[in-house]
Amino acid sequence: MDRITAVITCVFTLAAITGDVVMAEEAGAWRPFVIHRAGSAPTMDGKLDEPCWERADRRPLRHYAGGELKVGGSVALCYDTQNLYAALWLDEPVPAKIRSAEPPKSLWDGEVIEWFICPSEDGLDYVQLAWSPAGRQYDAKCRSTGGGGSSRSNVKWKPKWRTASAIGKAGWTSEAAFPFAELAVEPPKDGALWRINLCRHRVVDGPRAQDWSALSPTGTGGFHTIDRFEDVYFAKYIRAAGETRSGGPLQALIACWTARYGYDGVFESRVQLDRALGKDNVHVRVCTSGDRSRVGTMVGWPKRGNELAQYHLIVIANIPAKAFSEKQLAHLRRYVTDGGTLILLGAMGGWLHKPPNAWWESPLGDLMPMRVPPPAKVEVRDIEATSPDHPLLKGVPLDELGLCSYSRVMHAAQGAKLIAAMGDSAFIAETAGASRFTKLAISS
Repeated sequence: MDRITAVITCVFTLAAITGDVVMAEEAGAWRPFVIHRAGSAPTMDGKLDEPCWERADRRPLRHYAGGELKVGGSVALCYDTQNLYAALWLDEPVPAKIRSAEPPKSLWDGEVIEWFICPSEDGLDYVQLAWSPAGRQYDAKCRSTGGGGSSRSNVKWKPKWRTASAIGKAGWTSEAAFPFAELAVEPPKDGALWRINLCRHRVVDGPRAQDWSALSPTGTGGFHTIDRFEDVYFAKYIRAAGETRSGGPLQALIACWTARYGYDGVFESRVQLDRALGKDNVHVRVCTSGDRSRVGTMVGWPKRGNELAQYHLIVIANIPAKAFSEKQLAHLRRYVTDGGTLILLGAMGGWLHKPPNAWWESPLGDLMPMRVPPPAKVEVRDIEATSPDHPLLKGVPLDELGLCSYSRVMHAAQGAKLIAAMGDSAFIAETAGASRFTKLAISS
């Protein structure tokens, strides 16, 4: 830990950093999505009353872009030697409004379920299956052609698969069975990792009143964003090689904006870490620029936890939480749970200071040792050390540097130790215990 502390001190004392900084070393547990083998095949009647569905790991549907979901639902998966099965429990306040579009209208003019299956952990080929409550189907072989959900589809492919749905008093249920043979693959071995997504296209009041939700939110790029499909493990989760950091030189990963947003925001963290660690040990990933209506997305960000675990230190510079998918944020939680060090610089209050984009509202928010009481006012405040002998501040001449912070009013969370203050606001706080989650805010 002393080596990492030295690196952090180097970054904070040599770089001109504006905004908030968070270091995390403790987070909630990450739970892999394991799909179980069915003892007997479910009956395709849409009722979902078989033992395999009672045993299955049900996961909630979420808003496709991380917003508030108006009408919810949940999904589950299982399999046997012949088929992969999907089940959905879908809420609907007014079941009489559930509609299925019939030809010549598009299938998507009514309620639709979409099932995306990528039979590999890193491949670009996948299939898209869609069906309505009435049983109308669509299927295509697809290939991802780049970021943002771009893809090519072959709709001439005509696999044989089954669906069934049942409408009840509070919504509807649906299930599907898709043969492994139609994917031209053998039944997966125990521990195999595929990528899958289940999505709902809800239309009850006409095509102009639509809601979208997904097992794994894909963002505004559309449901075909393959890197944001859910990782699923067959029968059991096998910890991937490389998930535990070994010895050797410290490795750092930096996430930052493109140069359009200022060279200091892009390069300062990298310059200081290059000096401390050596440039071959510092890797940079950028976020697309987005616009005033939405944030960008991360390019080339590690896909899962074992890839993040190759780094001893991750620095996210001025990137709001909304630039990361829920899947990516879940892996960040897992990273710090496994002992990694995460530093967040800036954008604590969200893109354009919009609270829904803030790290406080992200899956990591409950772990932060700072709280922002309403109203969260942004002001410039001088920095004062309350624990000058702490390893993060020892040797840093705060009085001589005259550092200040342009930040919101923040309070230390219950049980957190205050290390430095900025007027009436907390500046550095740390949780008690063997592991730490420290929030810093430094500017010049």
